[in-house]
Amino acid sequence: MTRSAACFLACTIIAAVVFVSCKKGTPASMIEERREGIMGTRISVKVWSPGGSKWEVTTREGIEAAFDAAREVQSRMSPYDPTSAVSRVNAAAGGEAVEVDSWTWEVLDASVKASRLTRGAFDPTWAALADIWDYRAPDPAPPSKDEVEERLALVGVRGLEMDAGHRTVRLARTGMRIGLGGSAKGFALDRMAEALRERSLEDFICYAGGDLYVSGRSGDRPWKLGIQHPRDAGELLARYPVTRSMAVVTSGDYERFFMHRGTRYHHILDPRTGFPARGTMSVTVMAPAGLEADALSTGLLILGAEEAFSLLAGLEEVEAVIVDEAGKVHCSSGICDLLEMVAEGYAMIRH
Repeated sequence: MTRSAACFLACTIIAAVVFVSCKKGTPASMIEERREGIMGTRISVKVWSPGGSKWEVTTREGIEAAFDAAREVQSRMSPYDPTSAVSRVNAAAGGEAVEVDSWTWEVLDASVKASRLTRGAFDPTWAALADIWDYRAPDPAPPSKDEVEERLALVGVRGLEMDAGHRTVRLARTGMRIGLGGSAKGFALDRMAEALRERSLEDFICYAGGDLYVSGRSGDRPWKLGIQHPRDAGELLARYPVTRSMAVVTSGDYERFFMHRGTRYHHILDPRTGFPARGTMSVTVMAPAGLEADALSTGLLILGAEEAFSLLAGLEEVEAVIVDEAGKVHCSSGICDLLEMVAEGYAMIRH
């Protein structure tokens, strides 16, 4: 969640239906796609269905339910909505515990577990650092080391107190903040996929600002996805077919950044140092759930390829493609053979 919820009001809603070829005497199959601005980013849903009036209604109902789920995640977890659970927890920092809804609890609980797994590289309390990094300033510059050190004292999951019995959350010190921008979009994808499957829709792609959940097939063919080139906007680094339902989440140093005296300062902050992570241009994670993939993609980018693949060795059904600053493409053995490199000059390393 990187921009104000007001972005939603300025975004255009687009719906499209494409009927694809069919055999004589049978109803045409159908691909329907819709896009909308939610959670400060572009959300889209593309569904393949057999066609016919029944499926047309079901598909549209499923897509509407998926967007309703994304809006609900926004209302509960947006730091820009003063009534959201996240905003209420932040406002009460240093004071009383705040009861939160089940969805926010689930995302926070998973975020704390991801923090422990990544040895603090992913941390939901990173948001205490957010406002000293202004990427939209006319002439942006990094904050001073003293400013960063002062805010770092407010970062750390040890100061995030969670009571599962009462489903309450408390930030121990005034000035602490939680931010779920590294996990809420993935969770939204999971809820969107659930809404579609509840209506027997199994072949779809849900997209949320670079994060995807892919299920089933596009008719008789697998969905085929691309990994964005980390230094050439609009171009692909690689393509690969999706052979099973999964979430695919990419984090990159190119999404929001500024240059200052020849150095790139991007928005993925290392919560252990308070400064942008170094050494990695992008990380793409494939995992069974969007919440898991979202948190991991941020944490692995901060850790770097060597530590990342050591961590991944202990996880089941999780694959990754990591592009380091030297132009090397590190990939898990389960995805390496499927990658079709599009960009030139990138050496592939199997882990």
